[in-house]
This record gives sequence, C-alpha cells and structure tokens, in this order.
Amino acid sequence: MNTSHHPNSLGQGTVVPFPISPEYVKGWTTPRAIVELIANALDEDPNSTVHWADGHLTIEDNGPGIAQDAFLLGASKKTTSQIGQFGEGKKLAALVLARDPDIGKIWFETVGYAFTPTIENRSLLDGIVPTRDGKSAATLVYTLYPLDRASGTKITIQCPRKVADEAITRVLYLTEPDYTPPVHKACIMLNGVPGRIYIGGILVTHDPRLSVSYDLPLALAKGDQNRDRTFIDGRALDRHLKDALASCADPNVVEHFVNKALAKQPISSQEQYFSSVHDYTVKLAFRQIADQLLPSGKRVYYQDKSEGVEGLETDAWLMDSGVHLVETDLPRWEHEQLMALLGVERRRTAVRKEADRQERTTKWINHKDLSETQRHNLDHAAKLLRTTLGEDSIGRLRAYTESHQVGYGTLGMYDQKSDTIGFQHATLNNRSETISTAIRMAGHRRAYLQNIPHTDGANGFTVALTEIAATFLQAYVTLANSQPADPEAQQATILLPVNTQPTKHTKPNRAEIARARLLRNAPPLRRRLAELLHRRMEEILAAKETKSTVRVLQSVALKKAYWDVLDSPHPVGWRRDRGVSCLIDYDKITAIANLVGVNPAVLFLAHMAEEAPTYNRRADDRKQQPWSGRLQGSVTRAISDLQAAGGVYAEQVSSIQAMANGQTPYDSDGKWLKPLHILLKAEEDRLG
Repeated sequence: MNTSHHPNSLGQGTVVPFPISPEYVKGWTTPRAIVELIANALDEDPNSTVHWADGHLTIEDNGPGIAQDAFLLGASKKTTSQIGQFGEGKKLAALVLARDPDIGKIWFETVGYAFTPTIENRSLLDGIVPTRDGKSAATLVYTLYPLDRASGTKITIQCPRKVADEAITRVLYLTEPDYTPPVHKACIMLNGVPGRIYIGGILVTHDPRLSVSYDLPLALAKGDQNRDRTFIDGRALDRHLKDALASCADPNVVEHFVNKALAKQPISSQEQYFSSVHDYTVKLAFRQIADQLLPSGKRVYYQDKSEGVEGLETDAWLMDSGVHLVETDLPRWEHEQLMALLGVERRRTAVRKEADRQERTTKWINHKDLSETQRHNLDHAAKLLRTTLGEDSIGRLRAYTESHQVGYGTLGMYDQKSDTIGFQHATLNNRSETISTAIRMAGHRRAYLQNIPHTDGANGFTVALTEIAATFLQAYVTLANSQPADPEAQQATILLPVNTQPTKHTKPNRAEIARARLLRNAPPLRRRLAELLHRRMEEILAAKETKSTVRVLQSVALKKAYWDVLDSPHPVGWRRDRGVSCLIDYDKITAIANLVGVNPAVLFLAHMAEEAPTYNRRADDRKQQPWSGRLQGSVTRAISDLQAAGGVYAEQVSSIQAMANGQTPYDSDGKWLKPLHILLKAEEDRLG
C-alpha cells in the first residue's frame, strides 16, 4: 500500500512554470474541474475511490500513474471506451482548482513523483522575451517532488464539502450502485435530476426544459463533444435525445411522455419524438399504455387541430353522444403521430361514425320478429340460391321496414358495407316476390363483387343477372332430365327443396368461404396452425364480447394483414407486390402469440419452417438449405423460448437447430417436419 506524503516532508521541490493563463477556460467551475479528475481516475481504474473527510476530497486509483506526456496539451491516448478525449482535462482541472481562492492545497501523488499546482507570477521563456509592462505574467506553476510511490495516483484537494458533493453528484459511477455505462442505446432516467445530460456516466450539460435525464453511450456521443465537454451544437444533442426516446420501449418512459401530452403539460421540442417512432416494440408499448390511460368503455377520438373553432358545436354533440375527445398542446404533426401510436382516430371519423350510428339509413328487423310465413319464405329463398348458385352466392339475408339506400327497387336492396341482401318487410309475405327479389339482389351483389356497375339499369347488373338466370336454367334442365315427373312436382322440388333447414342469419360468409379455399391450398403445417389460431381468436372475440378482429389486433398495434397471413395462409413462395406475404418479425410474432395464448416459438416455426429454406431465394429447389440471415435472429429467440418452456418443447431444440442450419434432409412426404408437428400437437393438447 502506498503511503501519503506531505510536501513539507519532501524538501525543496522543482518549480516548472506551465505557460497557460489563469484566465483560460473561464466557463469551467470548480466542481467541473473535480469531475475531470474523477473521470481520469475512472479511465485508469474502474474501481477508483472518491471520498471527502476533514475538509479534504481524495480521489485515488490504482492505474499506471501520470506519465510525462500527460502534461502536453492535446496529447491523448484515450480509446472510444474511455471518458477522456482531448488530453486536456487533467491540465485544465489543475488550472481551475489552483485559481479558485476557496480551494486550499492541491496535492498529486503518482508513480515516481508528486506535484502541486499553483498560480504564480513568473517570467516565461527564461526572460529572453520582454514583457509589455515589465511585470511577470500570472501562470500555472507545477512544483514537483521525487516520490517512491510504485503504482496508482492519489489526488487530495482541500475544499468545502458542498463543492465536493456537487462534483460527486455529477458522476453516476459514484451515485448509482452497480452503475454500468450504456453501450449501444442511451439510458433514459425518470428518477434523475430532470434535464441532466450524461455521457458515459459523466454530466456534460443541463437543459432545464427537459423532463427527464439522459445517459448517452460514449461511442455514440463522445465525438459530438467540444473541448469544454459540452455539445458542439444543439442539433447533435436533439438527434441523440430523439433517437434514444424513439427506440425506448420501457413502458414507464412511454407512460411519462403520454401522460404529459394528454395533460397538456409542456414538452420540449427535443422530447417531441412521436413522429420518430418506427420500431414495432415501441409502437406496442404505446398501444398497451393507451389501454391504461384512455377512458375505458367510451369511444375515443382526437381533436383535429386543423378544424378550428367552428367545430365546437360538433364537439358538444359528440360528447353528448358518449364520445371522448383527446387533445394535446403538441404541434399538429406530433399530435397526429401520437394519436396514431395510441390507436386513436381523428374527430372527423367520429362525426361520420356517430352520424351513421345514430341516423341509420336502414331500419332492420330481427329475424325472430318476423312472422312464421315470412321466416319460411326467407329461408327458402336463401336455400334456393345457395343450392343453385353456390354457398358464396349471397351474404346475409335480412328484412327491413325503411331504407334510404338508392339505386335499387322498392322490394329490396343490397348493402355493400355489411354484405347484406335486404327485403322490404311486406315483400316476405309473398313467396314469389321473395324469390325474385333474392335473385335480383344476388345480381347486384355479384356485379359489385366483380367491381362493375351494379345499380338498377346498369350494364354490369344486367350481365350478372343474365349469368344467374343461365345458371338457374341449367339447373332446371338438369333436374328435368333426371326426374321425368309431372311439371308441377318438378317445380315444387326446385322452389321448395326437400328437408329444407332454416338458414342461419349470421355475419357474411364470404370471408369464411375465401378462407376455406386458401386452407385447401396451404401447406399442411400452416393449415394446422391456422386452425389452432382461428379457434383461439374466436374464443378471444367471445370473451371480449366483440366481433371485430381488427379491434383486438389494434390492442397490440398490428393491422389485420399480419393476422391474415397466419389465419388464411398461402402456399410456400407466394408473394404479393405490396403488403404482408409472411410474418418473420419475431416481435410481432410474440405479440400475436401472447394475444392468443400460443407459444411464440411454435407459432413462428410452424408458419415459416416450410418456407424458410427457400425464403428470398430465386432458386425453386426445395432441398434443405441454411435459413437466411434475416431468419437466424428469430430462430435464436425461438430456441430460447422452447428451452424456457421445457419438456417436449425443449426436446425439439436440436432438431430445430439442424433445420435452421440446413442439415435436415428434405423429403417430399414431409417427414422432415415431424418436430414441428410434435410442437403443434403439444400446443393443441395444452390449449385443449
């Protein structure tokens, strides 16, 4: 252990003037100078100690000591992982401490020597160069003493405790237990002094406009500092802060800024980062916070800043209708982006939806409120069309008393939005009128789905109706040829099919029919996964008492397209020009898996295993190949999830790794996928 010495015990020292004016770096304070010395000690030894006692602050490290080149201005061998940069901190710190009248003796002990800095009037350059007024200039002077210290450096500064404490609070290494400097991403500190900016744990500046404090990685922000350890310009700092916030998925941080925005508390321009959020995990954090902060049980929309004062009456009407309008004091673009992150629609959407909800253009009648004859005629019309034209020939069939739909006759109408064929209430009293109206509206529907004009008199409607008529004629001829009975019996058979069961009047079956067609062509593994996910989603919809898959997916910041590629899978290699073809983002996979209660690894692997060997490869060769680099990160996370699940899940890890490495031979009958079928079976058994 090194023994401390006092300069009086070391005899006469060697005086070395250092040609630097005490007026240099006027902006540096004494606490900042002490922080520089602490930072240098930490660079040399992460276990450096700093403490104050009996009027003296002691900074001690076990580093290699202060070599001769440490006294050269601008000489530095610091790496990007060290706090120092320009090679001036120690020299300037000694100058600042020496010129402060409130600071007493300053004593450095290091390997082989000791020294103390002071400010004195000295003749420079051996007096060869004359002075302007004949007086010696005030300059920094080092008095050096030989010392037998073998390692490390110890600095003792006589100073008030207040000064020492202020310096210590600027160094997170000393104030935060087990502090670790950030490496790749900035640390956002909600509990720190608001506005403090640290780089690698050392305070560099303070902006009182900020609402939290930040610790930026050395490798990221060190190069943007000037020689005063501040930022070269505000733009560099703004960029670092917005990047830090936009990549932060910490729910506490997200909640902090959302709360401030919704409460209309001021948010500085540096912290208005909502338009910079692109990472899905951050978007998911916003959506989850929205469920906690926005009023539950109300329809929530946001006030569009462009609509001005003229919307006050509309606002009052909406609020009377039970609508909650969200406002902020953010600039328009940031306001709109925050609302998008929270999943809140704009007010003009509320106006349209509320008007449509309160002033419905069609007054429907419940099926149970129809008379027995009306129900009988409606069910028979539905059976006739579906038997002759196909299950997907009509959507939902309903009766109404009043409708403002235009472009149709008075007996019925087709509502494109809900895919519903409507019958005027009185029409159902007559079986022939019911059937003819059903056929006519099926023509409107067919023309609409073919994206051709479909109103009465339109050419597209005529073509569609002709096609339906031809289908009925063909069915009639086929039936007549197969049953040479009397004409009246044949007609009864066609119009009133035997064993007719009442048609179930549910939501449109068009999507279900399309999904069934896709499932028939999908790979077995994807088809089996789709059936499991479909059952789980139906249970969730029932539990949430909603029929909207879109609304459920909005809770995890996902569009329905992400669900469709899982629920209605396509064959391997299917691609679309735009949109989602398959789901490889493990964060999104995890969000959907957590939503429906399925293991994310099983979901990802069952969805991608058959396609992964050929994913993004032009060759049509189906033999096993290593999965592309883009998939490998997801595979690593999937394996981690399987290991965490244990049991039969963990048993498949080696097989999955072999697949991902391209070591599993491909066979046309699908035996190479056996581990995935085992995983799916385990999930089916677990979920029941």
